[in-house]
Amino acid sequence: MAMRPSRVVLAVVVVIGVIVFLIAGPFRAVPAGRVGAKEFFGNVSPTAMSPGIGIVLPMTSVVPMSVKTQEIKEVAEVPSQEGLILTR
Repeated sequence: MAMRPSRVVLAVVVVIGVIVFLIAGPFRAVPAGRVGAKEFFGNVSPTAMSPGIGIVLPMTSVVPMSVKTQEIKEVAEVPSQEGLILTR
């Protein structure tokens, strides 16, 4: 006759599992104006973390990346129809 684990033993195992999960640090923060790229053992997740606090698997690193609009000014010297150089 096989012995089944009692509910108490199962509850203790679940509680220990939850404690180990929380000690491993599943919480990650992403600053405002950025999104987080999740990387787990070299695999990058196709979904991004939005700004704020999120829960990820332990040992997952989150790399914050800026999503702010950036203005890039470029100076170009171009010839006109008459052959004059125009700076814009």
